[in-house]
Amino acid sequence: MKNSNMQQSKWNDVKKLIQGLFYLPEWHLQRLHKRDKNLWIFDAWSGNRYSDNPRALYEYILAHRKDIRAVWITNNDAVYRRLKEEGKPVTLRSCKEGKAIQKDAGVFFCTHGRLNGESEGDLQYMNGIRYINLWHGAPLKQIGKDERRLVVKTTMWKRIKTWIRRCLVPWEFIHGEMINSSPFFAPYFASAFGKDYKMIDAAEPRLDKLVSSGSECLIDEIKRRFNHPTKILYMPTFRDSQFGAFNPFAEAGFDRERIENLLEEQNSVLLYKSHFLDSQNGVVQISKRIIVIGDNDYDDLYTFIKDVDILITDYSSVYFDFLCLRKPIILFPYDYDEYVQHSRPFYFDYQLMEAKKVYSWQEMEDCLKNKTYYPPSDAEIQRFRPLPIGNCCEELFNKIIANND
Repeated sequence: MKNSNMQQSKWNDVKKLIQGLFYLPEWHLQRLHKRDKNLWIFDAWSGNRYSDNPRALYEYILAHRKDIRAVWITNNDAVYRRLKEEGKPVTLRSCKEGKAIQKDAGVFFCTHGRLNGESEGDLQYMNGIRYINLWHGAPLKQIGKDERRLVVKTTMWKRIKTWIRRCLVPWEFIHGEMINSSPFFAPYFASAFGKDYKMIDAAEPRLDKLVSSGSECLIDEIKRRFNHPTKILYMPTFRDSQFGAFNPFAEAGFDRERIENLLEEQNSVLLYKSHFLDSQNGVVQISKRIIVIGDNDYDDLYTFIKDVDILITDYSSVYFDFLCLRKPIILFPYDYDEYVQHSRPFYFDYQLMEAKKVYSWQEMEDCLKNKTYYPPSDAEIQRFRPLPIGNCCEELFNKIIANND
């Protein structure tokens, strides 16, 4: 089966190269077409989701910048229908209108980088566009070229194949600009993406949601159901080595009854939110006060996060975003050695992160019971999140406009 899949993958690559050869003339002719610098297009997670930094900036522009035509492009029919019903400008990437908009647009925003033809989205209609990568998290774990070095050995043949791909499918190698919200992370982004990207010093647009006035219905429901409990959110990161199979409640000595009793005593709820790539891992409702939530249980993740009282995570960059709230964080790296060995190493010493660390469910129970967790220090916030939030979209917009020639 594995050999069959590899053969199919190779054949798909060959077909893509052949198709690219026929499309090359149109790709180069796009340079002669004048793009509209006030037409901005957005997508997130390969066009499959309506979320993250592009969504926050897109919604800001729709609400406050009528001089810019903002259009969301997607491959997802559900996302398309939703935005249509809400009256927001949206198009399907592959339809005639979508292709035309991509050819006319002056700026494109996304959540991922493009490296050696193995990246998100399809830019074959975007020759000459201004490409801005809003990214999707701070680099604690190795990313980009650094991640690829872990799994791909560079050989002369691979260099030749990359050169061929650059010639036949150049749209797979478009690079541009990337935002970076802290000098601390700048060398790691530079290592991961090198000279392919120019850095824009700006805070992530989604951080504005952390100071928004709205609230998610799920939060309101939990408040009513449990009489305003302490809300503890557990958000582990995705494990590259355990696709769709990660279940922290089956490890590290988890005792459902003991944790449930503690939550009852303290009038707390533990909300478990897995990474969306782990959403089919079989973790279902655990108990009355240990509640599994999915992407369909809320509208915007950061509007939801802002009303949480305590965050539990492990190696997720949500740690750095939650710092902005100045609320307690508990780090739960119970599988640290396994993660580093089988998923990804880190850019810096994990122990530099000052939050309370626990390594088993028993330690977690003791931490919650004795309240030995604590909010981040000013030094921690200044190191990782030095830029103020609340006007992230506006400030980023002004920086983009200043260089939108």
